[in-house]
Amino acid sequence: MTTTTVRTTGHGPVAGRAEGDGGVFLGVPYGAPTDGAGRFAPPRPPEPWSEPFDCTRPGPSAPQNPSILETALGMHGMTYTEDCLRLNVFSPDLDGSAPVMVWLHGGGFETGTASMSWYDGRSLARRGVVVVAVGYRLGALGYLRVPGADGSGCFGLLDQIAALEWVRDNVAAFGGDPDRVTVFGESAGAMSIGALLGAPTASGLFHRAILQSGSTHNVHSDAHAGTVAGRFAAAAGVAPDDLDALRALSLDDVLAAQGAIGRDDDGSFGLPWQPVLGSDAVPGRPLEAVRAGAAAGVDLLVGTTLDEMKLFPLISPGLAEVDAETLRARAEAYSTSAGREPGSLLAAYDARTGALPAPDRWLDLLTDLVFRIPAIRLAEAQARHGARVRMYLFAERSDLLGSCHALDLPYTWDNLDAPGTEVLVGALTDERRRLARQMGDAWTSFAAGADDPGPDDVPEWPAYDEGRRATMRFAAAGVDVVDDPMASERAWWDGLDAGVSFDSSIPV
Repeated sequence: MTTTTVRTTGHGPVAGRAEGDGGVFLGVPYGAPTDGAGRFAPPRPPEPWSEPFDCTRPGPSAPQNPSILETALGMHGMTYTEDCLRLNVFSPDLDGSAPVMVWLHGGGFETGTASMSWYDGRSLARRGVVVVAVGYRLGALGYLRVPGADGSGCFGLLDQIAALEWVRDNVAAFGGDPDRVTVFGESAGAMSIGALLGAPTASGLFHRAILQSGSTHNVHSDAHAGTVAGRFAAAAGVAPDDLDALRALSLDDVLAAQGAIGRDDDGSFGLPWQPVLGSDAVPGRPLEAVRAGAAAGVDLLVGTTLDEMKLFPLISPGLAEVDAETLRARAEAYSTSAGREPGSLLAAYDARTGALPAPDRWLDLLTDLVFRIPAIRLAEAQARHGARVRMYLFAERSDLLGSCHALDLPYTWDNLDAPGTEVLVGALTDERRRLARQMGDAWTSFAAGADDPGPDDVPEWPAYDEGRRATMRFAAAGVDVVDDPMASERAWWDGLDAGVSFDSSIPV
């Protein structure tokens, strides 16, 4: 293995793997270890070093409880420590000035790693971009509300901002252009970007954003975060406002208390850990900030998969345990909570899903509630400020779970051969490989600022507006533009901000 060395600003030299004119740098520290006094505190710069830091192998990832699903999908062999503020850089040319794509991984704000095999950035880098994949604090360590602690409830989000500051200060040395930064992410990563779009301290750190299966809705009120914090503290056997005691907990005790919270009974659609409103990072609801122009000038690419929720019964089996009467009662509760006729919600979906079993109909409604409608609200809000907004719908189906959540990941990274992809994707056909090439091309073209980011062999991708609602539909059978897909269903939600417009006691 041949190595190449780059000097970072204010920290020290890093030694990565040389690959042609570029290189791969794994586990680059952008922040100090977060244990001890660094726990439940904003990130700090790492202590400078003088000898080249070995970045030829993955660094530690954020502490987390095991996830059977993510292990099956290719996340294994990781080391988890509180020295986790690390990032991976994939550069096609160390002497270049390429567009930069900064990745924020998903995992429900509780699991995941930037070093998952699916996020190997070589394929995207070959298209002429520098890829930076960021690790950040998760779960209680990232999002616990701790009264009196600076950054309370937003430690993980502050990590992401610190990583973007590192990119601003250092990416030129890796062949990237700090004035052409696109932040992209999926699920909790996209939800994080939704918060960053409204975060005053993130303003100017990125110029474009790609949000896959996540939007601006996923933040906790201070009251809700306080309830979660109280349950965590009770499980850990400490007072929720005793910062010293919280910092003194062993990592095993932190993860055990976090595991006791669960994901299914707190009214937050299985996401007990989210950024908390009221801090300097998230002073108000991100969607309202975007509507007020906080991110004016940031071009967006935003969308979802067709059947997002079909993945989640593997994690929470109760989601699929819905009979016809339960479906009707829940749909009527949502309708009434929104001030609509009780039977109107199911009626809006009848033409497309009326013949499906009750569990499938329920998952379809939740797909819109949690993912698709929030994405549309963000696209609408940003387009009103004159930004170039592109909307997509990923409609390719896996062999087992339809067009489920996370299925788009190996396609957008053009990494269908990565370990674990066939578990979710199914057989790797020529048509699916073509789709991966098309999506990788589209994502990198958007990051490069193309007037039309669509692949060369597909129709023009128009900007999104509330008149036409042009949406690029990606599937292996063909890629095409659809105006206002599932229009009658979308129209039912008009005037509603999906997950924040309803009584949180309605069960999911």
